Amino acid sequence: MIRSAGTGISAVVDSVGRVVTQIALGSRGVVDSGVPVALPRPPLYARIGDSLLAVFVGIGAALIIRRRKTRNAGDAV
Repeated sequence: MIRSAGTGISAVVDSVGRVVTQIALGSRGVVDSGVPVALPRPPLYARIGDSLLAVFVGIGAALIIRRRKTRNAGDAV
């Protein structure tokens, strides 16, 4: 990732999040760096997206429904 900011911190960050080079806040300068190489395999979130979130929401909803049914069954006795 290459981040350029007119009034902030400008930096080059590699594919695993390490800052390769940067210009500090309030400083002027030029950064000469190559474009970072992409990861050989996309990270987990890029492959599955929000599917894992949907699974957890489904599990949470099932637990809530089960708890309400159990609570209502106990009231009927």
